[in-house]
Amino acid sequence: MERPFLMEETMRWYGPKDPVSLSDIRQAGCTGVVTALHHIPVGDIWTVREIEKRKAEVAAAGMRWTVIESLPVHEDIKKQTGNYQQYIANYKESLRNVAKAGLEVVTYNFMPILDWMRTDISYEMPDRSKALRFEKAAFVAFDVYLLRRPGAGKDYTAEELSKARARLETMSAEEKETLYRNTLLGLPGSEERFTEEQILRALKTYEGIDAAKLKQHLFYFLQQVVPVAEEVGLKLAIHPDDPPYPILGLPRIVSTEQDARELLECAPSPANGLCYCTGSYGVRADNDLPGMVRRLGDHIHFIHLRSTTRDAEGNFYEADHLDGDVDMVAVIKELLDVQQRRKLSLPMRPDHGHQMLDDLKKTTYPGYSAIGRLRGLAELRGVQRALASLLGSLLLVFFCSTGFAQRPVYGGKIKPEQANMDIQHYTIDIDLNIPDKSLSGSAVIDLNLHEAAAGLLFDLMDSFKVSKVLVNAKAATFTHDQHQLHITTDKPWPAGPVSVKVVYEGRPMIAKRPPWDDGFTFTQDSTGHPWVAVTAEGTGGKIYFPAKDHPSDEPDQGVDLTVTVPKGLVVAGPGLLEGVKTKGVRSSYHWKTRYPINNYSIVFNVGDYTVVSRTYTTIDGHKVPMQFYVLKEHADKAPHLLEMMEHSARIKEKYFGEYPWAKEKIGLVETPHLGMEHQTMNAYGNKFKYVKVGGQDFDGLMNHEFGHEWWGNKVTAGDWADYWIHEGIGTYGDALYIRDMEGEKAYEKHFAQSAMHIPNRKPIVLGKDIPEDDAYHGEIYTKGAFFMHTLRYVIGDSIFFPTLRHLATDSSTTYTHTTNTETVEHLFSEAAHTDLSPLFHLYLYTTEKLEIDVKQQDDTHYYIKLLNIDMPLPLDITTSKGTDRKLVDKKGIVVSSDTMPVIDARVFYLKKVIYE
Repeated sequence: MERPFLMEETMRWYGPKDPVSLSDIRQAGCTGVVTALHHIPVGDIWTVREIEKRKAEVAAAGMRWTVIESLPVHEDIKKQTGNYQQYIANYKESLRNVAKAGLEVVTYNFMPILDWMRTDISYEMPDRSKALRFEKAAFVAFDVYLLRRPGAGKDYTAEELSKARARLETMSAEEKETLYRNTLLGLPGSEERFTEEQILRALKTYEGIDAAKLKQHLFYFLQQVVPVAEEVGLKLAIHPDDPPYPILGLPRIVSTEQDARELLECAPSPANGLCYCTGSYGVRADNDLPGMVRRLGDHIHFIHLRSTTRDAEGNFYEADHLDGDVDMVAVIKELLDVQQRRKLSLPMRPDHGHQMLDDLKKTTYPGYSAIGRLRGLAELRGVQRALASLLGSLLLVFFCSTGFAQRPVYGGKIKPEQANMDIQHYTIDIDLNIPDKSLSGSAVIDLNLHEAAAGLLFDLMDSFKVSKVLVNAKAATFTHDQHQLHITTDKPWPAGPVSVKVVYEGRPMIAKRPPWDDGFTFTQDSTGHPWVAVTAEGTGGKIYFPAKDHPSDEPDQGVDLTVTVPKGLVVAGPGLLEGVKTKGVRSSYHWKTRYPINNYSIVFNVGDYTVVSRTYTTIDGHKVPMQFYVLKEHADKAPHLLEMMEHSARIKEKYFGEYPWAKEKIGLVETPHLGMEHQTMNAYGNKFKYVKVGGQDFDGLMNHEFGHEWWGNKVTAGDWADYWIHEGIGTYGDALYIRDMEGEKAYEKHFAQSAMHIPNRKPIVLGKDIPEDDAYHGEIYTKGAFFMHTLRYVIGDSIFFPTLRHLATDSSTTYTHTTNTETVEHLFSEAAHTDLSPLFHLYLYTTEKLEIDVKQQDDTHYYIKLLNIDMPLPLDITTSKGTDRKLVDKKGIVVSSDTMPVIDARVFYLKKVIYE
């Protein structure tokens, strides 16, 4: 059983002069130290020798040093003035040396001039311990009336200025001097401060640099150093602004979740990440701290845990670690979930402890006393261990339950008996007992045998009892175990048509977490009416009827499905409703599709539904009923959702051809689970929650599932190994919606963001004859879609879009003909008149990124070549002259530029750029 991953416990240490010794930190229970080479001037290169010396000091104390806090960024880089290019070059060299010394994470910040700001470093708490505090009125008094920063008064309201004047009048000369000294402390842990002349001169150098300009400089810096960090295997972690709003007229650009997203997007790479500081982010009430972990967790490389108490006027103080405005328990829970998903332990340090007990008599750096941090670490450790223990118990329950109740395999290598059968039609007739959560009925399977056979094999879960089997209307011998129904005969059935009838009853598997877990969901709507849903993508039709459960074979002539339920309830199913027959207190709904259909789409839903309809005219002029089987209580919401669905249909038809099931319907059914791509009756459970895309309401889940009508239902992979065709191209279709509604730049931004969330843990195609469980992982969506984005760039729109449409409309790849990756590769290669197999192989069969080598030859010439693919590829190369698209291969090309070329700035490739 897998154990929960715990955070690595560390403390910050300021080097040999720190009053808190390495021995103190070790005794606190830490296994690691976070430190830096504070004696090296900012901008100078950190040498391997100096790094190794500090590392040896830490190791001698029985701990390890893997996280640098901080490798400071020179002010010239932030302003892009003076010798900033040389300082960037020095930074790159320091990163290389850090990696050579075996360190892993480099923390830095991009705050102008001052790394932090507090007005009181000895704020007395009710228990007489001392904390750090920021008082807005005192700070304004300092800025406007003590420092007398030019133009400072314009940054504040009349009320703020009035409070500042009143606050100033209460201060003694000693208090004013203390305020002056506290406010101009340069670095955390520093006892030095700026003089008035120094700070005013420094502030003047930032004139004309607003937040937009400073952010531009940060992005440029990241685009230069992130490729080096990725090359040498380092993680960069930017610390947020402290405090997270402008001070002294200086902009703040790393204060919110949106700020974090933008800096991650500017240089998409696993190396570009965050130092997640709850203290800094937590000062802003608009930051959702647990939510930030959930959404940005893959990019967190280092953690600071502390809490603050804030008020509406902008004041805050450092609270106890488990008190204040930070929900620390919720944050730690989310961090444990992230670590469990990423399978690693993130380094954490307790941040800014109170000065307390014996430390009140000692001189320690503000916020970095030994006992206050020890208390904080103990509290955080207790929360973490308790939550981890609970998580471990849940994992054990999950392990035990899945170990003894594992659902049967769907797909994989087809068995010979089933390979000999070609399914033509299913006729399913069941009676659903909702209170008992059971069903009884029969299924007739019409098939063709390729060759004479003495055995037939179907899949049906063991929770059902088979009472009778007829083959061509004659009773047959059968066995039913291990989810397989074997039918045998002494006299082989000849090649040709065979009809099999199976009579059975039992309780279907109950879905624990639909739609990700398969089974039946028996629940009620808010008015108390029964509500039943069925999901089966991972298990197949065997979940409630006997089937040949393999993706390579769909019933060529469709399905007749009759479901009997209590009178008054409505059954929604695939195809067209042929009729409803009521007998006494029971009603039977007969649904029929004449199209081929995959087994996991042969499902139904039962509820207190009403049908809201409109007519849709396809791109080819066919009129199709568009129907939403919606709970009566939500009927008023249905027309708007159907309008949105029609808009989705228009865009998908533009790229993929006519709606595939034009002779039947476009269907939606409201479900108690989120959604699922069931042919002509897509499950919808997103609770009518919309976002805006192109200024219009948009439901991304509905749009995605609807896209499977083309990708998965019409174009079907015959082997789950090629699952990416369903999910990857379907997800790419989601991006095409953005392109149509918001334009090319929004489409490109979408993929630039997506690139950051592709970990490349597993190949997209894992071989042949793969079961659904093994083939299914997140990258078949994200990387599969990104591959289509890359493919479009490589072959161009004039070839890509017609070929994509051809794949979705040609009879050789649709309906009764399943497809695979080789067919897709051949189709695009043929259309492009070039062998695209190296590109397909790199993206789909490996976890490698495209490797691009950039070697500087002299001051203005750079040699650029591909390293790990044997085909020429177009690359956008940005030089001092602009951006040009060049064809590059393993032989390489030379470009001229006054600055280091930037490769693929718009992110058309998943790539690793190596700068030499």
